[in-house]
Amino acid sequence: MRAFAWLLSVLYCQTMNEKSHWRTRWLELAHTWEERLSEAGLLGVARPLSEALRPLAPLLAQFLWIAQPAFGLFGQAGAVGALAELLEEPDQLNNPSGADFGHTQQSQDR
Repeated sequence: MRAFAWLLSVLYCQTMNEKSHWRTRWLELAHTWEERLSEAGLLGVARPLSEALRPLAPLLAQFLWIAQPAFGLFGQAGAVGALAELLEEPDQLNNPSGADFGHTQQSQDR
């Protein structure tokens, strides 16, 4: 019985580490896209588009939760789960670097 509990705790920790890893990667990707859009001068277009699509983020998150087992067949369940968690709280994605998405450019322009 103790061996089973130990195994479950090891698997749980591994899953949590994987989620943390993917969450960090998704946030880094969001930050990279923010920088690229800023360099291309498209941040002014991306900001309103991001705000317009924000209400759809929880719906997309629910779709990802449903599709997660299928992605698990390809070894990507952790990546999809982490993205779904971020989409359930859109402020997390909008705030990858500690500043609102797009608002970094505004503060630099002042």
